[in-house]
Amino acid sequence: MKSAKLTVDRAYRIGEVDPRLFSAFLEPIGPTVSGGYFRPGHPASDEQGFRKDVLDAVRELGIPAIRLPGGNFVSGYDWRDSIGPLENRKAFLDLAWRQVENNRVGLDEYMDWCRKAGADPLYTLNLATLDLRASANCVEYCNHPSGTYWSDLRRKYGHEAPYGVKTWYMGNEPDGPWEIGAMSARDYGRKAREMAKMIKWICPEDEAVVCGSSSPLLRSHPDWDVEVLDACYELVDYIGIHQYHLAPMGDVAQMMAGSELMEEFIRTTIAACDLIKAKYRHPQKMMISFDEYGLGFSREKVAPHPGRGGRIPNEVFGEFTPENYGHPFHVFEADYDPEKPMKTRRRGPEGMNPMISALGAASSLLLMLKYADRIKIAVMTGGLGAVGYDDEKTWKNPTWYILSDLIGASRGTALIPALTTPTYATEGFNINDFHQAPPYEKVPFIQAIPVESADGETVTVYAANRAEHEDIPFEIDVRELQGFAFAGHTVLESKAGERPVPREETGTAFAGGKISAVLPRLSWNVFRMKKA
Repeated sequence: MKSAKLTVDRAYRIGEVDPRLFSAFLEPIGPTVSGGYFRPGHPASDEQGFRKDVLDAVRELGIPAIRLPGGNFVSGYDWRDSIGPLENRKAFLDLAWRQVENNRVGLDEYMDWCRKAGADPLYTLNLATLDLRASANCVEYCNHPSGTYWSDLRRKYGHEAPYGVKTWYMGNEPDGPWEIGAMSARDYGRKAREMAKMIKWICPEDEAVVCGSSSPLLRSHPDWDVEVLDACYELVDYIGIHQYHLAPMGDVAQMMAGSELMEEFIRTTIAACDLIKAKYRHPQKMMISFDEYGLGFSREKVAPHPGRGGRIPNEVFGEFTPENYGHPFHVFEADYDPEKPMKTRRRGPEGMNPMISALGAASSLLLMLKYADRIKIAVMTGGLGAVGYDDEKTWKNPTWYILSDLIGASRGTALIPALTTPTYATEGFNINDFHQAPPYEKVPFIQAIPVESADGETVTVYAANRAEHEDIPFEIDVRELQGFAFAGHTVLESKAGERPVPREETGTAFAGGKISAVLPRLSWNVFRMKKA
């Protein structure tokens, strides 16, 4: 296999790295919240019922922001049912995930959990089944100091100070026929425009995120983005996009190639934003919130469906009918019962290298850095899964170390990665109409990007070797970093019988302004340069 090379020059800059680029997503699906983070009676739980050991681990990781409470969940959610005394709260059927939501963890508890975790809340409003006045009242409840019905109600319920939510998501995936309250781009664009006005009038400094396409495979993409932005461009701060890529079970090469689809999606979204900017000669450059994403595995691939142009046909949404769920509504018990310990959730197929899912996350995270000039918020769906736990303990999954490294890049400047790398080819596939991919000829084995710290004292190169079977020689040309010295190289990899933890690599050489190393297969690497 050929070697890879990266040239680093501080003069070639992408943009500032917003801390929120490394945010996480929290939605009450299954036992994630009730029976997971929320476990009243557990020896490690606090007075509210939240697992303190889990909170400590999330806080140690330093996740800057958390988007909540959904997700598809939010389109059937009425925040007003989730506040006040527990005995007065309304349980309801969550149609999105076929579960009974008892609202024991409501708006106030979500805000408290974020604060305890040291993260800022990125709150999602229901623009599907609630009217605009109800959503505006939520903004008032959260952020207005006092003197109104909703702000005083918050104070009555024990929260004197406003929550200070700064970023509001206006709905969730309204272009998706699977979503409760799905609507056309025309209807949603008008609704988002009015919602953004109300947010800004209540809190002039707050940010409004309008929903862009929730899948590049939808028939409406990219026309949806163009029409929605045409309706509200001057009133919103971000366009939010979602993408999940599932490859055939165990096919690592196809899974890692999901970053290629993601990059195409990013480029198209940027083009849609700039089209509307040019149409109205508007001074604002629209930023992107990639507020749901993930790479993973699913079932075996099937033959592609002919004649559909790669887009999702409407008839497949019949599979979302209750008859096809195959089970009744679930009820998840939160209270700790030593006789019924929670099940440890296994991530990925049994026996699979634990670095594979971590490098899938790294593939996406490095892509966010590559577009740091336009993507300012990125919310990893599995971000909180970096902290593993069962009823007895917590632990750090490999993704924890990758996120921890990258969170250290916050407020720095991403530099243009002049990278040459071996590549591989993939075949196109369909798992189903939602998870499909065209063939790709040149998928990079190595992803790498340099970041200069905010104080200019360090330059760090983050690199992932996504090859399943090959170690790859890697050279970093740092001759333009005059006055800097090589300060070390850490490696995160998985070896048989060992838990993945970072180690310092002693075999890396530095001479003549070049760093020379070998990147182990399926590994995460961090190279550090510091001012001498």
